[in-house]
Amino acid sequence: MRGALSRWLIQVRPGIYLGNPSRRVRDELWQKSCKKTGKGCVAQLWNARNERGFDFRQFGNTDYLLTEFEGLALVTRMRRPPRKSVKKEAAEAEMADV
Repeated sequence: MRGALSRWLIQVRPGIYLGNPSRRVRDELWQKSCKKTGKGCVAQLWNARNERGFDFRQFGNTDYLLTEFEGLALVTRMRRPPRKSVKKEAAEAEMADV
């Protein structure tokens, strides 16, 4: 996937690409990226003629959700339930046996 992205965009950091492709190229890159995502996620932002000056879309599993609310672009951080430590699980299992 990196090869297809690097033909049209510049990799500014690992996994982050920047550029100004045409709408057609942007849509084709989006389709390819969504197919190759696997368990990761893809987010795409581009210039648009609206109040914000940009538009966006997101696909896949991530802790951050890009949403639009009454014309505002918002980033929501999804909380995951806290993980139990191995020691705590062992103690709970021991108490269940008693």
